[in-house]
Amino acid sequence: IQYIHSLKKIHRDIKAGNVLLTSEGIPKLCDFGVAAQLDEQRMKTGTIVGSPYWMAPEIMKQDGYDTKVDIWSIGMTCLELVNGNPPYSELPPMVYLNKLILPTFQIPKPPESCSNEFKDFVKQCLTLDPIQRPDINTLAEHNFLKLLTDTKAKEVIMDLHDNFKIAKAEQKAK
Repeated sequence: IQYIHSLKKIHRDIKAGNVLLTSEGIPKLCDFGVAAQLDEQRMKTGTIVGSPYWMAPEIMKQDGYDTKVDIWSIGMTCLELVNGNPPYSELPPMVYLNKLILPTFQIPKPPESCSNEFKDFVKQCLTLDPIQRPDINTLAEHNFLKLLTDTKAKEVIMDLHDNFKIAKAEQKAK
Protein backbone atom coordinates (compact mmCIF):
# COMPACT_ATOMS: atom_id res chain seq x y z
CA ILE A 1 0.00 0.00 0.00
CA GLN A 2 2.85 2.32 0.85
CA TYR A 3 4.32 1.67 -2.59
CA ILE A 4 1.09 2.22 -4.55
CA HIS A 5 0.33 5.38 -2.57
CA SER A 6 3.82 6.67 -3.39
CA LEU A 7 2.79 6.34 -7.05
CA LYS A 8 -0.34 8.43 -6.27
CA LYS A 9 -2.57 5.41 -6.86
CA ILE A 10 -5.63 4.49 -4.81
CA HIS A 11 -6.57 0.81 -4.66
CA ARG A 12 -10.20 1.52 -3.63
CA ASP A 13 -11.09 -2.12 -2.90
CA ILE A 14 -8.93 -3.31 -0.01
CA LYS A 15 -10.61 -6.21 1.78
CA ALA A 16 -9.64 -9.71 2.90
CA GLY A 17 -10.83 -11.16 -0.40
CA ASN A 18 -8.22 -9.05 -2.21
CA VAL A 19 -5.33 -10.09 0.01
CA LEU A 20 -3.68 -13.33 -0.98
CA LEU A 21 -1.29 -15.23 1.25
CA THR A 22 1.73 -17.03 -0.08
CA SER A 23 2.54 -20.45 1.36
CA GLU A 24 5.00 -18.59 3.63
CA GLY A 25 2.20 -16.38 4.98
CA ILE A 26 3.29 -13.26 3.10
CA PRO A 27 0.29 -11.12 2.12
CA LYS A 28 -0.03 -9.87 -1.45
CA LEU A 29 -2.59 -7.27 -2.51
CA CYS A 30 -4.50 -8.12 -5.68
CA ASP A 31 -7.40 -6.92 -7.83
CA PHE A 32 -6.51 -3.44 -8.97
CA GLY A 33 -9.61 -3.34 -11.19
CA VAL A 34 -11.04 -0.18 -9.62
CA ALA A 35 -7.74 1.52 -8.76
CA ALA A 36 -7.44 5.22 -9.56
CA GLN A 37 -4.44 7.30 -10.60
CA LEU A 38 -4.07 10.75 -9.11
CA ASP A 39 -1.78 13.38 -10.63
CA GLU A 40 -0.76 16.99 -10.07
CA GLN A 41 -3.99 18.27 -11.67
CA ARG A 42 -6.22 15.74 -9.94
CA MET A 43 -5.22 15.09 -6.32
CA LYS A 44 -8.69 13.77 -5.48
CA THR A 45 -11.29 11.70 -7.26
CA GLY A 46 -15.01 11.30 -6.70
CA THR A 47 -16.19 8.09 -8.32
CA ILE A 48 -18.24 5.78 -6.11
CA VAL A 49 -16.49 2.44 -6.51
CA GLY A 50 -15.37 -0.36 -4.24
CA SER A 51 -17.04 -2.86 -1.97
CA PRO A 52 -19.69 -1.26 0.26
CA TYR A 53 -18.68 -2.53 3.72
CA TRP A 54 -15.09 -1.36 3.26
CA MET A 55 -15.89 2.07 1.76
CA ALA A 56 -14.78 5.19 3.55
CA PRO A 57 -17.48 7.76 4.41
CA GLU A 58 -15.97 10.40 2.13
CA ILE A 59 -16.61 8.20 -0.92
CA MET A 60 -20.34 8.31 -0.23
CA LYS A 61 -20.30 12.02 0.61
CA GLN A 62 -18.97 12.68 -2.90
CA ASP A 63 -16.77 15.56 -1.78
CA GLY A 64 -13.74 14.04 -3.46
CA TYR A 65 -11.28 11.69 -1.81
CA ASP A 66 -7.67 10.58 -1.92
CA THR A 67 -5.48 7.70 -0.77
CA LYS A 68 -6.86 7.90 2.77
CA VAL A 69 -9.90 5.88 1.65
CA ASP A 70 -7.51 2.91 1.53
CA ILE A 71 -6.58 3.55 5.17
CA TRP A 72 -10.25 3.26 6.16
CA SER A 73 -10.46 0.00 4.19
CA ILE A 74 -7.40 -1.34 6.03
CA GLY A 75 -9.20 -0.75 9.35
CA MET A 76 -12.35 -2.46 8.12
CA THR A 77 -10.27 -5.34 6.77
CA CYS A 78 -8.56 -5.76 10.15
CA LEU A 79 -11.99 -6.08 11.78
CA GLU A 80 -13.11 -8.45 9.03
CA LEU A 81 -10.13 -10.69 9.68
CA VAL A 82 -10.74 -10.71 13.44
CA ASN A 83 -14.52 -11.23 13.21
CA GLY A 84 -14.87 -13.29 10.04
CA ASN A 85 -17.03 -10.61 8.39
CA PRO A 86 -16.75 -6.87 7.90
CA PRO A 87 -18.63 -4.69 10.37
CA TYR A 88 -22.27 -4.08 9.53
CA SER A 89 -22.37 -6.96 7.04
CA GLU A 90 -25.69 -8.03 8.59
CA LEU A 91 -27.21 -4.95 6.91
CA PRO A 92 -28.04 -4.76 3.22
CA PRO A 93 -25.24 -2.84 1.43
CA MET A 94 -27.31 0.25 0.59
CA VAL A 95 -28.66 0.49 4.15
CA TYR A 96 -25.09 0.40 5.44
CA LEU A 97 -23.89 3.01 2.93
CA ASN A 98 -26.72 5.34 3.92
CA LYS A 99 -25.89 4.88 7.64
CA LEU A 100 -22.21 5.55 6.91
CA ILE A 101 -22.85 9.20 6.06
CA LEU A 102 -25.18 9.97 8.97
CA PRO A 103 -23.82 12.01 11.90
CA THR A 104 -25.00 9.19 14.20
CA PHE A 105 -22.83 6.54 12.49
CA GLN A 106 -21.13 4.34 15.09
CA ILE A 107 -17.52 3.58 14.19
CA PRO A 108 -16.95 -0.16 14.64
CA LYS A 109 -14.50 -1.25 17.29
CA PRO A 110 -12.35 -4.36 17.71
CA PRO A 111 -13.36 -6.99 20.27
CA GLU A 112 -12.14 -6.39 23.82
CA SER A 113 -9.90 -9.47 23.54
CA CYS A 114 -7.66 -7.67 21.02
CA SER A 115 -4.45 -5.99 22.12
CA ASN A 116 -4.45 -2.27 22.91
CA GLU A 117 -2.00 -1.72 20.03
CA PHE A 118 -4.37 -3.42 17.59
CA LYS A 119 -7.35 -1.45 18.92
CA ASP A 120 -5.47 1.82 18.50
CA PHE A 121 -4.30 0.84 15.01
CA VAL A 122 -7.90 0.18 13.93
CA LYS A 123 -9.07 3.37 15.65
CA GLN A 124 -6.50 5.38 13.68
CA CYS A 125 -7.59 3.74 10.42
CA LEU A 126 -11.27 4.37 11.14
CA THR A 127 -10.96 8.08 11.89
CA LEU A 128 -14.08 9.61 10.35
CA ASP A 129 -12.44 12.86 9.25
CA PRO A 130 -10.05 12.01 6.39
CA ILE A 131 -7.96 15.09 7.19
CA GLN A 132 -7.33 13.66 10.69
CA ARG A 133 -6.89 10.07 9.43
CA PRO A 134 -3.20 9.17 9.16
CA ASP A 135 -1.63 8.57 5.77
CA ILE A 136 0.06 5.25 5.02
CA ASN A 137 3.55 6.51 5.93
CA THR A 138 2.36 7.64 9.36
CA LEU A 139 0.39 4.43 9.84
CA ALA A 140 3.47 2.36 8.92
CA GLU A 141 5.15 3.78 12.05
CA HIS A 142 2.31 2.70 14.36
CA ASN A 143 3.29 0.69 17.45
CA PHE A 144 1.12 -2.24 16.38
CA LEU A 145 3.19 -2.68 13.22
CA LYS A 146 6.48 -2.00 15.03
CA LEU A 147 5.73 -4.87 17.42
CA LEU A 148 5.61 -7.24 14.51
CA THR A 149 8.92 -8.80 13.58
CA ASP A 150 8.88 -10.79 10.34
CA THR A 151 8.36 -13.98 12.35
CA LYS A 152 5.69 -12.41 14.55
CA ALA A 153 3.95 -10.89 11.52
CA LYS A 154 3.80 -14.30 9.88
CA GLU A 155 2.36 -15.82 13.09
CA VAL A 156 -0.25 -13.05 13.35
CA ILE A 157 -1.22 -13.37 9.70
CA MET A 158 -1.51 -17.14 9.97
CA ASP A 159 -3.57 -16.82 13.19
CA LEU A 160 -5.86 -14.28 11.52
CA HIS A 161 -6.17 -16.57 8.52
CA ASP A 162 -6.99 -19.55 10.75
CA ASN A 163 -9.53 -17.50 12.73
CA PHE A 164 -11.08 -16.29 9.49
CA LYS A 165 -11.48 -19.87 8.24
CA ILE A 166 -13.02 -20.94 11.57
CA ALA A 167 -15.44 -18.00 11.57
CA LYS A 168 -16.46 -18.73 7.97
CA ALA A 169 -17.01 -22.42 8.80
CA GLU A 170 -19.13 -21.48 11.82
CA GLN A 171 -21.12 -19.04 9.73
CA LYS A 172 -21.70 -21.68 7.07
CA ALA A 173 -22.81 -24.19 9.73
CA LYS A 174 -25.48 -21.74 10.93
